[in-house]
Amino acid sequence: MNSLMEIYNNIKTLVRKYPIPVILNIMGLVLAFTAFIMIMAYVRFEWNFDRCYPKSDCIFKVDMPKVSFFRSILPTGYAESIIHSSAHVKAGTMFCPYGGEAYLTVTEADGNREGYKHKVNLVSPDFFDVFGIEVLEGSRDALLKPNQLVIPESLAKRMFGEESPVGKPVRMESKSAYFLQLSDWQVGAVYKDVPGNTQLDNNILAPIPESLLGSFDCSNFVCYLRLDDPGNALLVEDEFNRKFDFVRYPYLSPIHLTALQDIYFNENEIETQVFKLGDRMQSYLLILIAVLIVFVGMFNFINFYISLMPLRLRGVNTRKILGATVGMLRLEQVLEVGCLVGLTSLVAVGLSFPASGWFVGLGIIQEPVSMESDGWLCAVTVCGALLVGMVAGLYPAYFVTSFPTALLLKGNYGLTPSGRRIKSVLLVIQYAIACSLMVFIAFVYLQNRMMMHSSTKFDQDQLAIVELTSEMAGKQSSWLQETLRQYPEVEDVAFATEYVGGQDSYSTWGMKWKGEEAETYRIWCSPNFFDVMGIRIIEGRNFTGDTDSGYIINAFLRDHYGVGIGPLNDLDGEIVGICEEVAFTSARKEKVPIVFSVSSSSSHNLPIVYIRLKKGFDAVTAVTHIRQTVARMDAAYPVEVKFYDQLLNSLYQREVRFGTILLCFSLLAVVLSLVGVFALVIFDIYYKRKEIALRKVFGAEFTDIIGLGLKPYFWLVCIAFALALPFSWWMVSDWLGNFAFRIPVTPVVFILVFILMQILTAVLVSVMYATIAREVPRDSLSAE
Repeated sequence: MNSLMEIYNNIKTLVRKYPIPVILNIMGLVLAFTAFIMIMAYVRFEWNFDRCYPKSDCIFKVDMPKVSFFRSILPTGYAESIIHSSAHVKAGTMFCPYGGEAYLTVTEADGNREGYKHKVNLVSPDFFDVFGIEVLEGSRDALLKPNQLVIPESLAKRMFGEESPVGKPVRMESKSAYFLQLSDWQVGAVYKDVPGNTQLDNNILAPIPESLLGSFDCSNFVCYLRLDDPGNALLVEDEFNRKFDFVRYPYLSPIHLTALQDIYFNENEIETQVFKLGDRMQSYLLILIAVLIVFVGMFNFINFYISLMPLRLRGVNTRKILGATVGMLRLEQVLEVGCLVGLTSLVAVGLSFPASGWFVGLGIIQEPVSMESDGWLCAVTVCGALLVGMVAGLYPAYFVTSFPTALLLKGNYGLTPSGRRIKSVLLVIQYAIACSLMVFIAFVYLQNRMMMHSSTKFDQDQLAIVELTSEMAGKQSSWLQETLRQYPEVEDVAFATEYVGGQDSYSTWGMKWKGEEAETYRIWCSPNFFDVMGIRIIEGRNFTGDTDSGYIINAFLRDHYGVGIGPLNDLDGEIVGICEEVAFTSARKEKVPIVFSVSSSSSHNLPIVYIRLKKGFDAVTAVTHIRQTVARMDAAYPVEVKFYDQLLNSLYQREVRFGTILLCFSLLAVVLSLVGVFALVIFDIYYKRKEIALRKVFGAEFTDIIGLGLKPYFWLVCIAFALALPFSWWMVSDWLGNFAFRIPVTPVVFILVFILMQILTAVLVSVMYATIAREVPRDSLSAE
């Protein structure tokens, strides 16, 4: 009990005598632990991807590893053959990821229509048997009926409030009439929302049309299997690959089963439009950053306690004279540090809940910290903080009690070479961590900036984009085009099947050129598409009209496959033009072969509207006109006008989120390092106060005093940066290796970070030393 009272009195004395250093160090440690909890919660969110389903380890995705494009996208007939191929397959489902956003309308009691947009997937009836998702209302067999939908709980509440949606009529259209061939639907069931860290999302589920079943031609479906045991995956593969007639279907490949839990971090997965993909290296980097931030905070704290040693020598000596044992004194010191660190971690746990919610609101992280999901993480953090705090307190406890009693009466450890050396080493480590993180965040920012501002390479700044449903596109696209052209802000309007330059993959198409096969992506568009987009035709000609049967290819297809202008082997049409090479996909991917075909603007398969705005356009007026025009087509339709910066934000969402997280927490590490410097400078000035006063008596100028403080910290930053250089260079080079197009690792960034750290440190130290440099020497010499 006496020891606990002594610890309490010591802490109270510290706060009273040195409030600024104590508060700064405690706040720094609280922020460090808060950052650690939030980063680790984010990593936990990613590492638990697709583990929320019952027996998720038994769920597998079917791949065709020998297929160059869309290795996971299968024809329905092939998927059905796989599902029924083995007794080890307990259930199997087909899942179409290309339904896109559907337009739903519900007629209210007053006769008014309310419009909504929500993503839809076509699935086969065994979907719930494979994933085990709970059905809250309605029948699990709803997907057996061709006109019934299954909707998520969140959408049901949004559309119908507290009323039961089961049996309610819904009208639904999408941008593709190929997948959603009906317009009038009925809600057949409601399922419980799945977490955000899953591949499925909370989308509308619709049954696969009969016309798409049993086909071996069109590949549009992912096949998921639930096995009786995960260890039987190889048996299922071998059994199917041995029995299936690949001679009859030479374009299909033997299968490979990929565990559902492995998809997110699968380095071989290239279908970013279909699957949510993470980067294991980024997760490891975030863990490293979380640990480094805690290290910086702890080093601050250790340095703080080492700086307190000279101030505690007399108190320790007095207690030793009064009979306190060395062991007891050391235990009290260790427990004191452990208690302080443990209390800061408890405060950090409490702070992490509202802080993470704020970060979720800003879109930086995807899920807030909660006791349900992260209770174990909070407990480990607090217990670990107590342990680390006590370990950190061992050295100060040992050293402050190791001097002979006589020396303790007048000793001043703070200015001994050993004391300065330990504090300098810890500060160098802090600065090395801060410099490494600053270099890394600089390159992440530059890479993201390059991707966001230089990725399309066509005139994107004056393009507005609107997505229609297939019905709207088929019936009113000509009217929309002519009406929009009448506005003074609009230069021209074109149509296409896809968000060109805003996604990583498109529809695939196999073509033959002089006997050689080439697997390409295919995009349908209106004849004026290239003019509206600002993409030049560098060889041959442009499309001449809606009935043009020719094809235009990109320069990469010409250069990589040797394809040129002329007739195709297996088709009636011919290649009539070659467009310049622009970035049709993200910087993550190499260049891809693209073929463009003309389709009439009045057809149902051109739902994406590209609107070229005139230079100097008023964005507010242009968007208002576009919204009003589309609303005249359908007043209930939720019009969303996009620009290319929004498309690129969506395309690079993973990289942007990573860069934002890195920026926030790397800056925290830098701030913590500067806080440590600030606290140390306060104690340095305390110890050097009389020395500085004597220097002034013997003629030292103001600049001499400032230089006395700057010199040691200048060299500490130099040493820290030299240590950080190889580590940060490796970290940056490894991360940039994830991109096909990347910025160079230039020394300029390293130099600028070094200069910035020197400036920040110099400013901080100069301000602190300027205070003591202006002090009257008599006051300093008379102080105790």
